Amino acid sequence: MENATGDWIIFLDADEFFSAETAQNLKFAVARAGEFQLQGMLIYLVNIDVDAGNKILGANYVLRIFKNERDLHYVGKIHEELRIGRKNLSKVTVVPQNILTIYHTGYSASINRAKAERNLKMLLAELAETKEPERIYGYLAECYDGLGDFANAEKFAKLEIKSNRKITRPYRIILKILSNEPERLNERERFALKAVKAFPNLPEFTAELAECYAAQKNFKKAVETMTQAVKKFQNYKGVEPTTFNAEIIKFIENRIKIWAAEF
Repeated sequence: MENATGDWIIFLDADEFFSAETAQNLKFAVARAGEFQLQGMLIYLVNIDVDAGNKILGANYVLRIFKNERDLHYVGKIHEELRIGRKNLSKVTVVPQNILTIYHTGYSASINRAKAERNLKMLLAELAETKEPERIYGYLAECYDGLGDFANAEKFAKLEIKSNRKITRPYRIILKILSNEPERLNERERFALKAVKAFPNLPEFTAELAECYAAQKNFKKAVETMTQAVKKFQNYKGVEPTTFNAEIIKFIENRIKIWAAEF
């Protein structure tokens, strides 16, 4: 970055690219950000698996366009965070996905495990020396989860939740692990309730709570809660990307009918 001479910096990894539909909006977005004296823009990034016909694996917002300012630098060996001096950028906006979208192919099945193993080594090295371990707990949980080490994935996901960083990733990892361990149903319900409290407008955590009630044979409460999840999806306008889509809603509506027949 110290060699950049432009007013703005656009950062892309080698396995990322702007979508064909939005790439032409780049200059417009930068110009608008300059008018509002912003420091950076959060861009919608979609993870796709090119080995599975470009299947969407998930999405999140990332800071990839930012003003070229003094003392600009990254912190961390991996999943770096941008800082100016010791502070995060404060004047940042979210760019609608129809204006700019980045596609990321780096989590495709053919390279996923090798990437997780590489990332884990780098993260453990950083953990041994960093003064900000909470910055990487979630990434460690993600790596261990990808490698099938669910005990360590759960351990670091819980550490990230304790650090009070408002991120959905640790809840998603823990709830996925607990959903495969029926004997821990009460713990699954407890974490689902915590996730709903932390992200009240996000539909998937409410849906997860409904699944807990159904597993407990409390079908009336399951139907009520899952219906709330559908409404949350219909009204959702949050920044955190939701994993829900029209196909999932169809599945859920069918699930509600099955549960309703039980009471």
